[in-house]
Amino acid sequence: MTNYRFLRKLSDGTTYHLGTAVEYKDGWRFLSNVTSHRNSRKYHSTMEKCLPRWVGYPDRCERVAVVQKNMDAMCL
Repeated sequence: MTNYRFLRKLSDGTTYHLGTAVEYKDGWRFLSNVTSHRNSRKYHSTMEKCLPRWVGYPDRCERVAVVQKNMDAMCL
């Protein structure tokens, strides 16, 4: 399962982590990394639908795939 991290480039060249779109068995949710915004309260059918407007996807941010490690291998 692949999750997506959303980053915004600032004027000084640094990047800021806005949040992460996480896929669950019931659908997609957005987990905010910004204190002034809350996480998604419901599940959405697609990754694009779970993103809030303030993220500005795809014009004002970039998406980076985050591949989760296998939990079985980590527990050994």
